[in-house]
Amino acid sequence: DLTVLTHDEAKAALRQCGRTVRLTVQHGRGPMPEAELYDFEVIELGKKPSRGFGFSIVGRTRDEGVLVSDIIRGGAAEGDGRLQPGDRLLELNGCNVRLLPHVEVATRLKAAQGRISMLVGRLKHVSAASRAKRRPGF
Repeated sequence: DLTVLTHDEAKAALRQCGRTVRLTVQHGRGPMPEAELYDFEVIELGKKPSRGFGFSIVGRTRDEGVLVSDIIRGGAAEGDGRLQPGDRLLELNGCNVRLLPHVEVATRLKAAQGRISMLVGRLKHVSAASRAKRRPGF
């Protein structure tokens, strides 16, 4: 049962199966609740003159949502150190942006003055890998 494994554990299990694998796929489960998909973090960043908040975004083509695509060197996001490529923007200054198109989220970010508070979601398997990389001695 792969549903109880992390992404990396499932990949490792599938690689151990040999040349032929028989999978049973379950359909109709419906979307997973956000709390099962993401670890949440509130990140506040200050806008640097002519540099913005120091990250780029991209809209998802097959699903709703806007993701962080890049952290800009020397920008506010890099200086803060918490925002990562792949993080999903969920709220900007307390406003839900989960279903907004990329262009609307970009407009809100460009129009923001001073500091911005963002609620971001990071896929749980990515969060676990990030924590493991930060452990001293590993």
